[in-house]
Amino acid sequence: MARRQATKTASTSKADKKEAVFRLLEGESAAAVAREYGVSSAELSKWRDDFVKLGLDSGNVNGKTSEILAQKIELVDEMVEELSHLAHVILEASTNLSVNATQTAAAVTQTTT
Repeated sequence: MARRQATKTASTSKADKKEAVFRLLEGESAAAVAREYGVSSAELSKWRDDFVKLGLDSGNVNGKTSEILAQKIELVDEMVEELSHLAHVILEASTNLSVNATQTAAAVTQTTT
């Protein structure tokens, strides 16, 4: 990842803040990242906290978990369960067809010899 030149500006872009937070979350030293962005470690920690809070709040509407999102998650879970069951049924059926084809071929071979 390219390192940026330490430049203290009145406002750091959202993209720069996000990049700094990702680097911090990936384990880079807070002091080193803060120094590169020309901010204090406390300011960098605030960026991180704001980033995490935004992520946690993204599923909330007026402080309540979105019921629509919860319903969609439940529907997806049900669909995954149904598809898993159907995949098992198809696998079992194809195995049975393969066994039946092998038995039929063996029977035909015995009657023709």
